[in-house]
Amino acid sequence: MDYTGATVQWLEAGLIYPNDSSRFVAMQDARRQFLEALLATPALPLLAQAQDQFKPVVVRGRIVNLTDVMQAQAKLEPEHGTIYCLKTAEGKLYPILPTDLAAAIYDDERFRQRELQITGRTFPEIPFLEVIKLQSVKWGRVFDMTFYCRVCEIRTHKGGPCACCQDPLEFSEEPVKNN
Repeated sequence: MDYTGATVQWLEAGLIYPNDSSRFVAMQDARRQFLEALLATPALPLLAQAQDQFKPVVVRGRIVNLTDVMQAQAKLEPEHGTIYCLKTAEGKLYPILPTDLAAAIYDDERFRQRELQITGRTFPEIPFLEVIKLQSVKWGRVFDMTFYCRVCEIRTHKGGPCACCQDPLEFSEEPVKNN
């Protein structure tokens, strides 16, 4: 593909990725491997039971790679995919379920570099956190993080080309009112 002007600058800065990006394919493969591993565990029946017993939570912390944590603490090296966790100030780890609403954590490093507030839900006897809403925390304030298309005036929770016009989406952080 030939890119010109601002698109080249955005590609070089890592703000957008081409449609045929190997990074996107790698993310799909990582999700598939993770879900295959989850399906192979005895936790699956518990997940089905837990659908009606979820617990809504709002937690703050930073994103860490569970592989790094496991290598540092237990000298273990998982072989399939990446699992990101939210690590709270108290040190509690919440592994992030790799859903569509959590895609920005896996796809965009900016989400992994910020202190986050995640609104989500947990399930009894299953340690994963399902993301419902991602927000950043700076200077004691909460910010909504979205991707925006200036042409179509569409906001979305994950980056890439606009679903409508295919123009690149812009990353945006705006303070939440009344917090």
